Formats: sequence, structure tokens, C-alpha cells
Amino acid sequence: MVRNSAGALGKAANELGEKFTWSPLGKGRSAHDQVLEVAGLYLIAKHLVETGILPPLDRSAHQQSMSEFDTPQKALKQLDDCADLLAIAVEAAPNERLATVVMLPFGGGMNKSIAEVILMTYWNTVYHEGQVNYIQTLA
Repeated sequence: MVRNSAGALGKAANELGEKFTWSPLGKGRSAHDQVLEVAGLYLIAKHLVETGILPPLDRSAHQQSMSEFDTPQKALKQLDDCADLLAIAVEAAPNERLATVVMLPFGGGMNKSIAEVILMTYWNTVYHEGQVNYIQTLA
């Protein structure tokens, strides 16, 4: 599911062509921004799957990735690479690890199993695919 949803998001973003970095009304999030957010969340989830510990959320890491993966080709490769890394980690994880409950700092805090966190990354990817497809109608 992770690889398939990343592939669908990447396809939608790639189809924007030169509008990959375009921001709707100069205020909305570009496909570039959204693709790298998803990739970053995959890396956070990978770490969680491998260690059972949610790493500190560092918002500056996203800005760094925007600079490092500054072309559509680099950003889309990063998305694919991170999806693969998460999928490999999930495939290798013991069931007990996936059942481990962790506290997420969102919405005042919420307890979720690691398996649910992985599903949240999938949902987030599908959501952003929809956002990127919407950008196509505006561009």
C-alpha cells in the first residue's frame, strides 16, 4: 500500500511538469512541498517501525529537504526511495512491534499502534495525491 500510494502521488505530481513547484494563488502548497512532506513522514514512520520510538519532529528537516531535493526528479526519487525504505521496514518488523502503542503529539496527543501510524502515513499520501490532482485542475 505504501509503495502503491507513493507511486500514485508521484505520477500525479510528475504530470504537473513545470508546475511541480507552482503554488496555487501564491499561498497554497506546491506538489513539490507535499511530495517531500510525505517522504519525510515515511522516514519518521520507518524509524518508528525499526525502533519502536517516535523520533522528535523537526520542522526544519522539511525545509532542508526542499533545498536538497530541489528538482522534480530529485524529489520524486526521494519519495520512491523513502516509500521503499518504509515498506522494507514494515515487511521485516515482527508483529509485536507493529502492535506496540505509541503516543503521537497531534491533536493534544493520541495513542495509536505502530500499524495504525503506518496506515496514517498511507492515508496522508492518498490525501496529498488528491491535493496534487486538484492542483492539476488549477494549473
